[in-house]
Amino acid sequence: MYEQYPHYQYNNYQNPPPKDSAGFGIASLVLGIISITISCCVPVIPAVLSFIGLILGAVGIKKGGLGRGMAIAGLVLSIISLIFSVIIILLLFVPALMGSFPYEPFYYDYIDTHYACYGLI
Repeated sequence: MYEQYPHYQYNNYQNPPPKDSAGFGIASLVLGIISITISCCVPVIPAVLSFIGLILGAVGIKKGGLGRGMAIAGLVLSIISLIFSVIIILLLFVPALMGSFPYEPFYYDYIDTHYACYGLI
């Protein structure tokens, strides 16, 4: 006569938040982007930022979870920025510490030969 419908039990509890977060991946990606964008202007600060991004990216990859892709991207950007910053630091500061710049004599020779005839020197 009357059909009985199945009784569904509704779950009133909310699902717990996921245990994995993307914090290390996001931090690594942000530091990688910042360090690679300013690595051509200021060589020391991006080296420090990329080193921190390298550590955070490695931790983010190790933890896995939601931010693994961002951690890989941040790790790659941090490695590229660290290499570029080390090259710039070596090219700028090593000659300064040795007391000579490689192009300094050529610059003075150019000044002497081209501007001496105008009486500027």
